[in-house]
Amino acid sequence: MDARRLAILEALGVEVLALRAPAGAAARATPADATLDRSRSESGASESVAAGASQTPNLCIVCAHGVRRDARLARLFAQITRALALDPSGADWLEADAAGTLPAPPAVPAYLVLGAGIASALGAQLSTAQQNAAVIAVSADVASLSGGAAGKRALWQVLKPIARRLAAERV
Repeated sequence: MDARRLAILEALGVEVLALRAPAGAAARATPADATLDRSRSESGASESVAAGASQTPNLCIVCAHGVRRDARLARLFAQITRALALDPSGADWLEADAAGTLPAPPAVPAYLVLGAGIASALGAQLSTAQQNAAVIAVSADVASLSGGAAGKRALWQVLKPIARRLAAERV
């Protein structure tokens, strides 16, 4: 798109988005690309702002006592955040103590509860307004997640509503 068209669209209040270029395309950038990048930075939509926005947790993963430190599940937990397009700091962990009680959960748009037994403890900590506003997905117990393919398939099905909600939050 040429600079004249970009200026007209900008005057109309239309934000022009461009597809990401493949790696190595920076050398082939056109003057229109430079105009587009300049207009984005002037409008305040810089990448640093977007990166700063991702630092606040969008997901709270709730688990029983000692589950997060289980080395057998570390890879699975990393895959959960990756599947939801979150960096590891985009998910906040909430672990129950030995008695099964949870600390006060943060206000986030989505909660993933690992194990049905701990879901009632989370429900007791959240207000009715928080429960209505958030997506709360409850997976099977953690023992079945590491057991085989069926448990992992069930987990990915549980993650779908969370992924939809987080995608809506990004838009």
